[in-house]
Amino acid sequence: MGDIAWKRLIEEKIAPRSSIKVQTYFIAARLVAQGLGICIVDRFTAESNLTENICIASFDPPLNITIKGLHLENKGLPKVVQEFIPYLTDVF
Repeated sequence: MGDIAWKRLIEEKIAPRSSIKVQTYFIAARLVAQGLGICIVDRFTAESNLTENICIASFDPPLNITIKGLHLENKGLPKVVQEFIPYLTDVF
């Protein structure tokens, strides 16, 4: 997702400058909540980290990403996963 977002920024001639780079969305969102910049996250992560100090902006047109799932061939998918997969295809 980061590579896709970075490519879009470059295409739009936006040159972000960053002195802090983190490896988790949670830390990035917490830094934003403290007024230390912006972060690019999926919609669900953004909505779950909303506070009075945070707002959400979207790419227009939206970024398209491919989601792939892997599971062991000799094990069936748990019921919760079977129910979750159609939800993903409806959202994306």
